[in-house]
Amino acid sequence: EGSAAVSGEKQEDASNNNADVEAVNDEDSTPRVITAKGFAFVNFADPESAQRAVAEMDGKDYEGRALFVGRAQKKAERETELKAKYEQAKMERMQKYQGVNLFVKNLSDEVTEERLRQEFSAFGAITSCKVMTDEKGNSKGFGFVCFSQPEEATKAVTDMNGRIVGQKPIFVALAQRKDVRRAQLEAQRTVGLGVPGMMPGAAMYGQPNAGMFYQQAATLPPELQAAAARGGAP
Repeated sequence: EGSAAVSGEKQEDASNNNADVEAVNDEDSTPRVITAKGFAFVNFADPESAQRAVAEMDGKDYEGRALFVGRAQKKAERETELKAKYEQAKMERMQKYQGVNLFVKNLSDEVTEERLRQEFSAFGAITSCKVMTDEKGNSKGFGFVCFSQPEEATKAVTDMNGRIVGQKPIFVALAQRKDVRRAQLEAQRTVGLGVPGMMPGAAMYGQPNAGMFYQQAATLPPELQAAAARGGAP
């Protein structure tokens, strides 16, 4: 294809004094203002010329603006390409933080990012630490701590899960994507249906590489069970 799309990094509107405008006259000599939309198309006689233009012009400065120059695409094709790039970037981020990013919840309101970093700093180099907040800046009660090495994160999970920080015992585990966590919870519920004495829908608890613990259904002492069977007092 011999068509190339050209756009400026900055796009101005008609209310901006920096907008590119051109005054032209209609056939009846009435002045009319045309505002530049910040993009254009250039059609070449052959694909090779278009490819050379993209290679040489993309990113080039033009009157203080960095030009984007690429092959003109249909909307559907462009959306498919952008979606693929987004998914690739998403997978790269997941691989980067696999085994080193921890999810921490049940945080007391007074636990700040500085306090959270201080509590976990003994286990290794922390690359990021974040306490999630609402629009008013109040803690949502959970956050994330990311280490540089998986071994550091594993040690932090082992030592910090259940420890009192502030006024509450915190929960610490490796961070997971929502779809993975949802699948695990569904699997746990399915397994729970076949566990003797387990209440339907009861939670299962455990730590990485440790056995699971189940919430058991309440049972009555033998003497009370007999009384219940007779329908009277023991």
